[in-house]
Amino acid sequence: MSEKLLLELYDRVATLEKKVALLEMESGKKQIDDTPDETAISEVKGKYRYLSDYLLKSGQDTVVLTFAEIEEILKEELPPSARQHRALWANSKSHSIALAWMNVGYRTAEVDMEKGKIKFEKVRAIKW
Repeated sequence: MSEKLLLELYDRVATLEKKVALLEMESGKKQIDDTPDETAISEVKGKYRYLSDYLLKSGQDTVVLTFAEIEEILKEELPPSARQHRALWANSKSHSIALAWMNVGYRTAEVDMEKGKIKFEKVRAIKW
């Protein structure tokens, strides 16, 4: 692959990551605080269940964790993409790690890839 093509792909990924962050901010404004659904909690399986448990036990509305702290909680290393791609931290059910926070009533509010910090905020789904 040529260097020009790689740079173009990198720019596209960066643009998509910014769009995901904006969408998350917008969706976060439309949510209110609530307790998580017990069925949703039980859907979190495997190593990411440790993160779910940690967030629930924290009792905090806001939890800031570094990548290293998350790895301690998970008792293993994060995948390399966690440090390379902002999209992995999106509030999307397409990522199994995201289910760990979303299914227990949290969302990623801020992601600082350079410092390796994630800010989780407790949210509630709107009930109509």
